[in-house]
Amino acid sequence: MTARSQTSRRPSSSRQNKRVIPIRGALTYLDEKSYTKAIDDLTRVLQLDPRDELAWQHRALAYRDLKKYPQAIADFTELIKLTQAGDGYNDRARTYAMAGQYQPAVSDYEQVKGLARGAVPTRSKPLAWLLATCPDPAFRDGARAVEQATAECEKSSWRNWNYLDTLAAAEAEAGNYDDAVCYEQEAIDLAGKDAQRQKHLKERLALYQDRKPFRDEVER
Repeated sequence: MTARSQTSRRPSSSRQNKRVIPIRGALTYLDEKSYTKAIDDLTRVLQLDPRDELAWQHRALAYRDLKKYPQAIADFTELIKLTQAGDGYNDRARTYAMAGQYQPAVSDYEQVKGLARGAVPTRSKPLAWLLATCPDPAFRDGARAVEQATAECEKSSWRNWNYLDTLAAAEAEAGNYDDAVCYEQEAIDLAGKDAQRQKHLKERLALYQDRKPFRDEVER
């Protein structure tokens, strides 16, 4: 290899290092819940490479954790432009819902149903959850939520606690509280020992036992 060819490779290697170091730092900051520092590092990455999907995704999630929903939505939109993948639509839909913008959330969840790109299959669970638990009654539809959540439970052979939890919420919204109690108990049995998860599931179980639906109120 000539000296010239070696020299020509150095800028790309340097550029790659400048990208990798802040990415690693950002992921560490995210684990530590130091979201502002993570955003600073990820912004540096995007200045070097505006097509870095990982950086758009993680910066959007950091903004969302800081409840900076417009910035998170904007970053998820850039991610969708790059990937056209269901995960981006799911994440943006969840962010819209957290911001109280339920119509665009429903639209994004509907968009997911037509996508099947990548190794991770898109699922209708988030839409079923919104239809069952939305604080705005205009967007709730218990019957449709039951239909979609049941389909996901069938696909997972009734062994996925998350889908069973969604089905329980859907049955409660539809007024079928005995079924809601049954499915929520199954979700609890399958959900493992994570204390925070068990706490939330048992709180929902208590609601259904009292014949009350669950509302996914987001603190804004």
